[in-house]
Amino acid sequence: MLICSCAFFGGETSEPEHVHAYGEWKNVSEPNCVRDGERYRKCFCGEKEVETLTALGHKNVYYSTLHPTCEEEGYDEYKCSVCSTITKTNTVSKLGHSYDGGYIYSDNATASRDGTVIGYCTVCEQFEFEDVTGSAAVMKNAFAGKKVSVLGDSISTFYGVTNGDAADTTNTEIRNNSMFYGEAKASYLGMTLDDTWWMQTINALGAELLVNNSNSGGYVERFKSNGQPPAYLTPCVNLHDNTGDDAGTVPDIILIYLGTNDFGGRYNSYGNIDDIDFENLGTKHGADYVAASYLEAYAIMLDKIKTAYPNAEIYCLNVLESVLWGSKAEYLDDFNDAVFEVAERLGAYTVDIYRESGIHYTRTEDPESDFDPEFDKYIPADDGRTSGRNTLHPNGAGMTLIANCVIKAIRENCEYYPTEDQFLAGYEAK
Repeated sequence: MLICSCAFFGGETSEPEHVHAYGEWKNVSEPNCVRDGERYRKCFCGEKEVETLTALGHKNVYYSTLHPTCEEEGYDEYKCSVCSTITKTNTVSKLGHSYDGGYIYSDNATASRDGTVIGYCTVCEQFEFEDVTGSAAVMKNAFAGKKVSVLGDSISTFYGVTNGDAADTTNTEIRNNSMFYGEAKASYLGMTLDDTWWMQTINALGAELLVNNSNSGGYVERFKSNGQPPAYLTPCVNLHDNTGDDAGTVPDIILIYLGTNDFGGRYNSYGNIDDIDFENLGTKHGADYVAASYLEAYAIMLDKIKTAYPNAEIYCLNVLESVLWGSKAEYLDDFNDAVFEVAERLGAYTVDIYRESGIHYTRTEDPESDFDPEFDKYIPADDGRTSGRNTLHPNGAGMTLIANCVIKAIRENCEYYPTEDQFLAGYEAK
């Protein structure tokens, strides 16, 4: 047995060979696949020798292959039989989309927002959305200078436009109209002019408002209690500019949202379409003529509009559900269908907000107090009135749902609306 010479000379020796007598190796840490280990041994004199134990390395076994896709790289996977770590090798670049399947325009551009196309990728067999840069400009250019007029009741009023000293004065006949969405009411509901269904529509198209001749409490057929005439007499032909140098400017598009008040009073006695003499409506344009029914009044109104503004496109909205209707609600389907039949007979386009807007009241046994929560989102129960409940007047969210229906109808029918080819002109896939 070797004895360390340090033991005889107090750590000092003149011998040429200084030999330690080490004990057994002791492991500090074991090596694994990726980390070195360590061991040491000591001489009885205290001298310590340390040694690194080299990492073992993975023992990889083939695990799987992920093939490349349009948006992800491909690679082989190997799994270590010791620690189960997966290693990626043999990376293959992603394929990228190939739109040989063509493009479908999504019809969602506005005058301020580019639309999108759906490209069908023949590689991944998926539809992908991409912006159509410049499509907003196409929309804006198509409706540049186009004038829109509105004929409606309280749902289409707004302060500064339909009444009051600050009102739009393009037509002086609207000066005495009543108004629901006054400044205080609009503020309470958090609404601005641009939140109204008609301004949302106009702004989306890039058109211009000409006249809004809407009257809170207004009727198609009946006089208001204050003596203001029904829409089929004079309001329907006051949708043009009659002031200043622009007098005579007429609308290109007319939006009509009427019938709510008429339904409330004529829900089961609105007339029969077979009794309307469509061939001779022109003989009933006189100021003294008294319409025989609501449906006839609606027909006369449209015929007068077509006569006064022969080049205008007309879009007619129907009546929404309401908590007010109660047992009357069973007549609403037939009422709305009859109005649309009149509109179509006279060449007007229809906008079915009753069925398509998403604003629906759930009728219950207690219609005066029980609201569908979804309905409440769009037509709030409390609109800031001093009495009663708001049952007919949408907030901004509800107005958006109405505007979406109107824009859809215009997209499908309007001669000014850009074609898909115009939207896609110059478009190239990314």
